[in-house]
Amino acid sequence: MDIHSLQTRLRAFSAERGWEPHQNPKNLAMAMVVEAAELVEIFQWLSPAQAADLASDAARQQHAGEEIADVLVYLLQIADRCGIDVEAAVERKMALNALKYPVPTALSTAAQQVAVIDWRAVDAPARFVHSLLHTGFAVLTHHPIDTALLRRIEDEWDAWLASPAVDNCRFDPLTQDGYVGPERSETAKGQTEKDLKAFFHHYPGGRYPQELSDAALRYRAQAEALAAQLLDWVQQHAPEAARQSFPQPLPEMIAGSRQTLLRILRYPPLRGDEPAGAMRAAAHEDINLLTVLPAAREPGLQVLGRDGLWRDVPGDAGWLVVNTGDMLQEASGGVFPSTTHRVVNPAGEAARRARLAMPLFLHPRPEVRLSARHTAASYLDERLRELGLRAP
Repeated sequence: MDIHSLQTRLRAFSAERGWEPHQNPKNLAMAMVVEAAELVEIFQWLSPAQAADLASDAARQQHAGEEIADVLVYLLQIADRCGIDVEAAVERKMALNALKYPVPTALSTAAQQVAVIDWRAVDAPARFVHSLLHTGFAVLTHHPIDTALLRRIEDEWDAWLASPAVDNCRFDPLTQDGYVGPERSETAKGQTEKDLKAFFHHYPGGRYPQELSDAALRYRAQAEALAAQLLDWVQQHAPEAARQSFPQPLPEMIAGSRQTLLRILRYPPLRGDEPAGAMRAAAHEDINLLTVLPAAREPGLQVLGRDGLWRDVPGDAGWLVVNTGDMLQEASGGVFPSTTHRVVNPAGEAARRARLAMPLFLHPRPEVRLSARHTAASYLDERLRELGLRAP
């Protein structure tokens, strides 16, 4: 089919009948929708099998062909009136679709996309757990955490973490709370360079900067309550193999725990003289059961798929990112993956801006047994020594 020749014939056909004054793009589009509805009407009461076998009914097949022709005629006329090269438009759209929907690998790409879930939805618990099982991550919208409170915390702590006041709350290796500066920051397992970040650790009843409001403490209470609810979702919707592996119900593991950690992070602006290979947060896995993380104002969080590809974690303002940690992987016998993730260094103007993050790491009580080989205490001790936050 020569599209340009067909459009020329359609133009002449309309001109001979005096229709051209009425065939503006709006009227043509409305007429096309009517013809499309007539095509739909042919299939309206057919079963999927009958619709797929339309060729066995010659009359119905001819009727469908006529309606398809009507739709195509109007589309070509709309393109003609709007000066759109149909062939070029189709080629461009196919190229864009190829980028947007790449050919899946053996492991379905779709299955590796982190789900964005409305916390209020009836099916939210099941979808949340499904996403954790397949990607180790899930993103919640319309959650109960006060987003205005989050913005206040970011502004307060951005200034405080970059001020001399941090010297009054330096990190205590015995209590594991306080401020850790970039010079002592973590070195992720298997990495040689320290992460480009500073952070403050807060445990229940632990030290807290006197210069700041209680906004972070109020956020902590909200996040901890939500994390407990999400852990209950995991318990209720986990596969049978995981539930059989849990040494005890997950909600019981955190009952009365004072180990849950609030970490407020500041990734400082990049100066350009950072060590080669150093990142804001090198590839790592979290230690705990679940991590609750309000999406940062700046991008950079990525998750490693099972196909070896890094993917950006969805994170619009006000959303909440949740991921599984090593302890949940251990307790579930590996059913729930503790997925590798990182925070990459930005480029351009974003490199000159700080990035704030405030993850809450949900931990069980120290004596809780995760598996035959580990209690929560022994597992945490092992990982903290690997990170350099506890003496070997």
